[in-house]
Amino acid sequence: MKANILLIGSGITQDKMLLQRLQEFTNTTLLNDSEKLIQMVKDHTPDLLVFEFSETWELDLQIIQSLKVLNSKIPIIVVDGGETKKAVIHSFRFGAKDYFKKPYKPLLLAERVEALLKKKKKELLHY
Repeated sequence: MKANILLIGSGITQDKMLLQRLQEFTNTTLLNDSEKLIQMVKDHTPDLLVFEFSETWELDLQIIQSLKVLNSKIPIIVVDGGETKKAVIHSFRFGAKDYFKKPYKPLLLAERVEALLKKKKKELLHY
């Protein structure tokens, strides 16, 4: 059974190489607008999120913080342009499992997604 993941962000959802690789081992839902994210997670909890920060990264951090309050077990990978170290530091403080700076390597990001999903599955088997 494939894991369900959410890709959030205007750039990352257009990355054909990344999407092709992810769809080999996940059911991938694309979301360009992070405003709908909280409700989407409430309705259908994903196994993992890949969240591309927008220019308003402070708001994106608040969304991540809200997601972690809603469900602290969802692994989150953040993708960002790397304009500020604050975004990186705070994303880890708010529970992100990894961080990729643009331009990222799509296949490396896909491998990290797969590794986190395997780790999560392994952890669930031990409970």
